[in-house]
Amino acid sequence: MTQTSFSADPPGPLLEGDEQIANEPAVDLVGEAAIDVELGLSRADKHFGFVQGMHVATSDFDGDGYSDILWQNTSGEVAIWEMNGTSVIGGGDLGNPGPSWHTIATGDFNGDRHSDILWQNTGGEVVIWEMNGTTVIGGGSLGNPGPNWHVIATGDFNGDGHSDILWQNTSGEVAIWEMNGTSVAGAASLGNPGPSWHTISTRDSTATAVPTSCGRTPAGRSLSGR
Repeated sequence: MTQTSFSADPPGPLLEGDEQIANEPAVDLVGEAAIDVELGLSRADKHFGFVQGMHVATSDFDGDGYSDILWQNTSGEVAIWEMNGTSVIGGGDLGNPGPSWHTIATGDFNGDRHSDILWQNTGGEVVIWEMNGTTVIGGGSLGNPGPNWHVIATGDFNGDGHSDILWQNTSGEVAIWEMNGTSVAGAASLGNPGPSWHTISTRDSTATAVPTSCGRTPAGRSLSGR
């Protein structure tokens, strides 16, 4: 897979190409973060619907060393809760890019120690929002590799302090884009283990367990090294 050439200005709080939702009041997530003991649900449900209908991720957006919570409603609305343990200490509504845009992953793409947001449209287009807390400070479109390619996860594969992107095609092929901000510094295919293999996550480890029954790892390499 090769990166599609695409030039775009850094997106604002709403992604280009989707209808903007104007004059919609911001949701006071911080003020509504109290726990409803009787129902056992956060009051965010009253704004967003049930938790099962949301995309949820954790990452450190404000750079304080504590994981924060990234929310997305099925309508498309996005919000961050800045956390300290179990206390919501800040946050805000990031607006609504529309239901065709999905928060797929987070990672520090520009190396500023604040997590950024990686988006993918149902049509395949990929966009990064570079974040400082709940403020979008930069970003841009990475182009569209096609709807068969799906962002799976992020991780710093080359150890340069910038998050990279792990892809998998519906055919099974796996690829990595090595990133520097919103620029693709390098790209390579890891081969195709077949459509029944699915990349689940990334981690820094010197030893990874692999199935022994198939004789080959998901990267297509022999378990024996041959």
